[in-house]
Amino acid sequence: MDQILDYKVIKKIGSGSFSQVYHAEKENKEYAIKLMHPPEGADAKEVVESLRYEFWVLKEIQHPNIVKIYDFGSLPDGRVFIVEELFTGQSLDVFCQGKKFSDIEPILLQIIDAVGAIHRWKLIHSDIKPENILIEKVKNSFTAKLLDFGLCRPVSSYNKSTESDTPSISGTLATMAPEILLRQNGDTRSDLYSLGVTFYECLAGKNPFIAKNVDETINRHLTFKPDSIGLARDDVPPNWQQILDSLLEKKPHARASSIDTL
Repeated sequence: MDQILDYKVIKKIGSGSFSQVYHAEKENKEYAIKLMHPPEGADAKEVVESLRYEFWVLKEIQHPNIVKIYDFGSLPDGRVFIVEELFTGQSLDVFCQGKKFSDIEPILLQIIDAVGAIHRWKLIHSDIKPENILIEKVKNSFTAKLLDFGLCRPVSSYNKSTESDTPSISGTLATMAPEILLRQNGDTRSDLYSLGVTFYECLAGKNPFIAKNVDETINRHLTFKPDSIGLARDDVPPNWQQILDSLLEKKPHARASSIDTL
């Protein structure tokens, strides 16, 4: 693909199940374009509305640690796209490798602040994981960006009125909260669990819940309590150990009540 309307495509830089991401330019400025490819048989209207919602979310939430959004459009064949800032860098897990906690802590605080901004809008990201957090060096400091709001939804969408209307499962198994796996109503505390798994993985060097197969991984999310992060590395202060222990609680009511309480 050489062109997306008036954006010149430079190269493809990523892809997902139903989308591709391109590095593009327009009027000497560089952008990232997320182009949706609905699966065969999918409701095209639903796909369009999903991307339009993602555009609205990012347009409304202006935060230095959340990816900026610029444009929404569609192609003659019906495919839709959004145009975001081009942010290159390392994923959080790669960034943390070999670094002291004191060097990582400012980035963790930036991420917490970004998640807090989402939650204050009564929204749930629904897919917090290391790959959706990029770190880039700007001048002499590092900046984190939270990406991929494709599964973002309002908290109210989880409030089901009937027993037959079972909440759906969405997100990434590696960081998914137990209540989501159990098809129970989620809320912002579901994001907090995902954040805890993400932080633990990046600090310890491995995700404590990943097992040989899907069933075992689900079971570990539901029942397994990992060792405190202080046993994995000795440079994590006690207050951060307590934060991670709280985020990884199996029951939502046992976790931090909100991101602000951290």
